[in-house]
Amino acid sequence: MIYHVLLGLGLLATDGAVPYVVLLVAGHLATSLIVYPWYRLVVFRTSGGSWVIGYLRFYTVGLGFLATSVAGVLLLVELTGAPVLVAQGLIVVVSPPLGYVVHRTWTFSGGGETRLWKRIPCSSTERRASSSRLPEPHGHPDGRTVLRPGIPHGRTQGS
Repeated sequence: MIYHVLLGLGLLATDGAVPYVVLLVAGHLATSLIVYPWYRLVVFRTSGGSWVIGYLRFYTVGLGFLATSVAGVLLLVELTGAPVLVAQGLIVVVSPPLGYVVHRTWTFSGGGETRLWKRIPCSSTERRASSSRLPEPHGHPDGRTVLRPGIPHGRTQGS
């Protein structure tokens, strides 16, 4: 809704002096700056992490929607003669629900951490190394204490 209002105000204020595609992009950027804090603090209740990195993730998702919006509005306006606000209104119908899903699963999925990417250990060795706690000692059949099954305490695999 904010985007639609900003676009309408831009169209009225410029009275055709600025191409509507420029107003689409400017309105999108302004809307992203306005709604990001709301999404972060209220909708997804994310705390911690960098606001800048979080905004970059948020805007990366927004760029996909912006590209779709610009292409769709161009097609509707130029091919059918639809007014810009009507064309944008038709395009924006699918954006909020789809945007919510993408933001929930990627942008704000860090559980308080906001990262551009998340490293996931792929081998069992990496998973063990990334664990914050030491392995529990296990009993060995001959009575020795081992830290990992098959390796007696004080010995390495090679010895």
